[in-house]
Amino acid sequence: MNDTPNIPECKQVVTTFGPDHLHCGYTVEQMQQIDLSPFAPLAGGELVLPGDLLFLDTETTGLSGGAGTVAFLLGVGHFCDDGFIIKQYLMRDYDEEQSLLNHLQAELGSRGALVTYNGKTFDINLLESRFIMNGMRLPRVECHIDLLHPSRRIWRRCLENCRLSTIEKEILGERRVEDIPGHLIPQVYFEYLETREMEAMEMVLLHNRLDILAMVAVLKYVLDLAERVRVGMPYEKDTYKLAATMSAGKFHDRTAEELLGFAGFFYSIKDKGMAERCLKNCLERDKPAVRRRAMTLLAEIKKRDGDYLEAARYWEGLLAFAPASGIYPYIELAKYYEHKAHNPAKAKVYADQAHNIAAGPVFRDSVARREIEARRERLSRKIEKQASRRNTVEYVEVT
Repeated sequence: MNDTPNIPECKQVVTTFGPDHLHCGYTVEQMQQIDLSPFAPLAGGELVLPGDLLFLDTETTGLSGGAGTVAFLLGVGHFCDDGFIIKQYLMRDYDEEQSLLNHLQAELGSRGALVTYNGKTFDINLLESRFIMNGMRLPRVECHIDLLHPSRRIWRRCLENCRLSTIEKEILGERRVEDIPGHLIPQVYFEYLETREMEAMEMVLLHNRLDILAMVAVLKYVLDLAERVRVGMPYEKDTYKLAATMSAGKFHDRTAEELLGFAGFFYSIKDKGMAERCLKNCLERDKPAVRRRAMTLLAEIKKRDGDYLEAARYWEGLLAFAPASGIYPYIELAKYYEHKAHNPAKAKVYADQAHNIAAGPVFRDSVARREIEARRERLSRKIEKQASRRNTVEYVEVT
């Protein structure tokens, strides 16, 4: 692989998983049957195909980054005719780093889309610095799907954290039996550099392969749920094949929280129609907090679109959730009736209600409270002016 002579070659491990291989409840063949159209905005509107995807995961000498942190193991995976193939490049000593980077350069150049988990924040920044330190340039990938971002949007409300291992266990139901904890991996590598014993490193290689397979499964799961929403299929808590094993408390009607997350996910990739569909579905759920948040987001979307009448309908709906809805809907309705409906009297009613809520200790000396007071004074002046004009008109008509 190395075009430059005298560069030590890193160790390569190739593992192929056949179409029937099962992970996280999916076979490899099922994982390959995905519609990637939701991610088209990340590729400049171009449709990404399963064969374009390169899944990347690194194992490093530390999680803090910095000049001393090195990616000693690179795992890349992609679909192939025989199923799914994972190639791993292990740096057995520091002089093999350039060989490892050469391999990654070739792998990235062969695919049109990159899939990582927290890669935009960690892996790519680390690799970019290592490329620079070796006098090389990291190839630019047109489409980078970082699965941490949709995962956080979808599951942050119903999971303790959104680590890949947590998603794999709590959402996909996969239990790793013999896996090395991620925080021990740097220590295992440093011990390997001293002893050259591969037994513990085999566990690291296995961990890396399982992470890549988990990423493929998470992508499949997210896209399957997105398709359910898109075509209007039933989206109930019993949809989940592992629903019976979920605890009745924390995961009760988890789909309500997921739908809310999906709305944010679709909106972030500029699919406003799908975002609205998710939010309207949320309005039918039995969780007041979810319905309230969905109504707030729908109002904001309509406001940005200039559909103030529809936005006002959602703001008025939020009043039913008082006091949890706070002063927000009252302020927005006061703005709407003052500036759009040109009804200062009705605007004053809502401004007064906001003032009553803001009279509590939470809003003492706050900017919001001062703005409400200024609005009330302005509305009072407008109401007096309107009354004065009416009186003048009536006087003229009488005389």
